[in-house]
Amino acid sequence: MNFFAFSDDVLRRSLLTLVYRAAPPAKESSTTFSLNCIKAAVATLQVHHDCINLIRVSTSPSIFIGPSSSRPSPPSSSYSAT
Repeated sequence: MNFFAFSDDVLRRSLLTLVYRAAPPAKESSTTFSLNCIKAAVATLQVHHDCINLIRVSTSPSIFIGPSSSRPSPPSSSYSAT
C-alpha cells in the first residue's frame, strides 16, 4: 500500500470519528463517547501508525515523488534579475 492510500484512509477514518463524536451517546451509556466513536478512533490511530511505519521503512529519498533519479529537472529560467 502506498503513502497516499494510507493518508487517504487516515483522513476518511478521522472524519468518521468526528461524525461519531458529534452524535450523542446512547442514553444507557456511561461514557462520553459512543462505542462506534471509540472503535473508529482506534482504527484511525492504527492506520496512522501503519502510515508512519511506511515512512520509516521507505528507502526512497521522498515517498511523495519517488527517487531523485526519476524526478524531472526544473525548467531553465530566462528570467534575469538585472
